[in-house]
Order: sequence, then C-alpha cells, then structure tokens
Amino acid sequence: MTKQSLSILHEVGQLYAFDAQDFADRFDVTWERITTKTGRIKSFVDLLMGFECGLKAHIALAGERDGQEPKVTYRQIRASNHGISKLASTATLLPDRTLYDDIASRLDSFSVLIRYSLDAYEAFFPWYVDQDAARLNYSSTIGNEAWVSATRALLEPLMESAYALITGEVTNDIGRIFDHEREMMEFVATVVKKPAR
Repeated sequence: MTKQSLSILHEVGQLYAFDAQDFADRFDVTWERITTKTGRIKSFVDLLMGFECGLKAHIALAGERDGQEPKVTYRQIRASNHGISKLASTATLLPDRTLYDDIASRLDSFSVLIRYSLDAYEAFFPWYVDQDAARLNYSSTIGNEAWVSATRALLEPLMESAYALITGEVTNDIGRIFDHEREMMEFVATVVKKPAR
C-alpha cells in the first residue's frame, strides 16, 4: 500500500475527488428514478458536477506533483469556475490528453445553470415555435440513453486516476498530522474563505 502525501494540494485534490464520487453516486441513483425532462436535466447536472470536481482534483494533484504553490493552483482552479473545457485544458495529471479532450468536446456546451427549469427550457425547449433557437439538442444528448451512458463512462477513468493518488496508508506521525491540519486551516482561512462584504 502506498503512503498518502501530507500536503495542502493533496488534500484539496482528495476533497474534490470525493466530491466527484458523491456527484457520480447521486447521478447513478437518480437517473433511472426521475423520468421528467427537467428532472433528468437536473440529474445530469450532478454528472456535470462530477466531471467538474474530477477535473479540479486532477489540477490540484498535478500541482502537488509539480511542486506548485497551493495558493496559485487553487486560484487557477477557482478561475475556471464551472467551465468544463477550461478545467480540461488546465488539467495535466494524465500525460495523455485524450480523456481531457474527450470530456471537453462532449460537455463544453453544457452549463450547470441548466439546473434551473427556466434555463433548461431556454436551452433545450424554446417556448416559441422556432426549434432552431434551441442551444442544445435534448434528443441527441440528455434524452439519448446511449449518449448519457457513454458520457457517464468517461467519468470513471477520471476518478480512478485521481483515486490512485489519494488512497493509501496515512502516516502515524502525529506531529506531522497536526502540522498538516494547522497548515490546512490557515490555507482555508486565508485563501479559500471568501472575504466578508
């Protein structure tokens, strides 16, 4: 069993990887239970969030591997916001970019904003007769089981490659563990926490 790293970027990557798994699990549970169009779209947003978190995990873990400053890497992650293609272009954990490119080309036109019914209808089902006004094609994407299954399948290698780095044996050096926890709390307080307005 491999030893887990004690670093801020490792923990950030770990947290994002766990979030990716949570979103994937929720998608898997809800996809077959929800059959309304807007319900399916909302379920699909969980899958989008899974990809987003998986890509953010890859960016953080690559930052750790490359010795980047945690603050710089975290700001790079945050600057990508919810942009799948921007996250995919920033991710460098895998030496072969094929997975990142496949994810970006498949999901670039989607936004997590479709979680709102009004935005979903505007994107997929315009309220006027002109169907050409639809920005996204429901029948060939979210309404197509084969397309959704192929999309879901892309998330597995993304999560597996992150999990290969974030699982393993934790050190039993209590001093190192406490030092790491203090560093992480300082990082959250100074970098992650948004200033009050």
